[in-house]
Amino acid sequence: MSEFVDANVFLRLITGDDLEKAARCFELFDRAGRGDESLFTSESVVAEVVYVLSRTSYRAPRAEVEAAFGGVLANPGLRLAHKDSVLRALEHWHESKLDFEDCLSAQHVRRLALDGIYSYDRDFDRVPGIRRLAGVVELAAVTRGPKGSVLLQGDRVVEVAAEPVDVVDTTG
Repeated sequence: MSEFVDANVFLRLITGDDLEKAARCFELFDRAGRGDESLFTSESVVAEVVYVLSRTSYRAPRAEVEAAFGGVLANPGLRLAHKDSVLRALEHWHESKLDFEDCLSAQHVRRLALDGIYSYDRDFDRVPGIRRLAGVVELAAVTRGPKGSVLLQGDRVVEVAAEPVDVVDTTG
């Protein structure tokens, strides 16, 4: 059998907060480890599990999340696109103060041997070997109707108020 694994299955297995479900999840991953099941999951599910374990009521320390979840993800019967990059991102996340998604993006930049990452997130400046490209354009202007306009240049933001105008119905 080949099946997809959603976040709640990983969470029941890791937290054991529902013993009956945790036991069934353990059996599922045990079968996968023996080659009797072929399981699949995605990066979005991994990101959700990391978030739920570390930021919601569980508030698990990063080291515990990495140890528990990394061990589950390493199961040979679990398929995940770019699994090595995801596992490296989880390790980097545990050792840093970055968000997991940023660690994952950094790993993809490395895996693809890209020149840099376009981002306004200054956290990438602290990632060794990753060059942050701050802006896509040197100057951008955004019109916001009655709210005026915004001009962006690097980190500089200039807001321009809208000029009052008399509205004329030209269709009428």
